[in-house]
Amino acid sequence: MIIIIKEEDKPEREFAVEKFPVSIGRSKDNTITMPSPYFSRQHCIIEETRKGFRVKDLGSKNGVKVNGQSIQTSDLIPGDVISIGTNDFKLIDKKSKDSLTLKDDSPKKSVSYKGEAVPEIVWKNQLNKEKVTQCAHCGTYYSMSHTVPGVGIFCPTCKTQHE
Repeated sequence: MIIIIKEEDKPEREFAVEKFPVSIGRSKDNTITMPSPYFSRQHCIIEETRKGFRVKDLGSKNGVKVNGQSIQTSDLIPGDVISIGTNDFKLIDKKSKDSLTLKDDSPKKSVSYKGEAVPEIVWKNQLNKEKVTQCAHCGTYYSMSHTVPGVGIFCPTCKTQHE
């Protein structure tokens, strides 16, 4: 795995993950040290799980977001963006790195996949064989895994209930 690190006002850099877990924070004993005031000494950790990867906020002051959503713990798949302050970390599978390009300047993230622009979530969920739908209210693509048992499916962006 590779973690693409994008710090504010600096060019992207790559961190080759040799082993998990990967700790991120201000302290020099982290796997990835970030000397920014946005980071706690021990901010978060990325771990490998049986299903893939997971990020955990370690009680940080400024929190952790995954794909724009605040989290305490979140499962990750390659391509997800972890944000801390104005810094982004993107987990990339080495095998697909050459064929995957995120277009961060678009209002809805899309991926260039086999020469075609597709919403990022559609590409990611094709890998996981999950059904994806588009919110009729706000246009966000999301996984059908956003189902609340006994209630229905909710758009993670605008919280509109769908059937």
